[in-house]
Amino acid sequence: MQTNEQREAFLAERMKGIGGSDVAAILGLSKWSTPYDVWQSKLGLADPTPDNDAMKWGRLLEPVVRQAYAERTGLAVAVPSDPLVMPGYDFARANLDGIREDGRIVEIKTARYADGWGDEGSDEVPVA
Repeated sequence: MQTNEQREAFLAERMKGIGGSDVAAILGLSKWSTPYDVWQSKLGLADPTPDNDAMKWGRLLEPVVRQAYAERTGLAVAVPSDPLVMPGYDFARANLDGIREDGRIVEIKTARYADGWGDEGSDEVPVA
């Protein structure tokens, strides 16, 4: 689990550009955030989003899900210490949940409901 200091550093880093969590909102596809919300957030005009149970449990379970995934696939999963930044486009950033030993990206999500998720092993994920 992250300390408060680590969490604050992570959130400050996210303000430096647009990451995967911002894209659905910018495109108007998020039910939790709007393009205006992202704009306010990136300029520091919005109050920080208060933690809710889903956010808290997602962070708590991420290492557990990562380990279970590694065990199920038989592939080691490393956690990058720094965000990826696209060369020449410093605003384009990604905070990866993991990278498999074969170089494939691992994105970890927890969900209350299966809505929008495809069958196990498919690449069907909710739009947002």
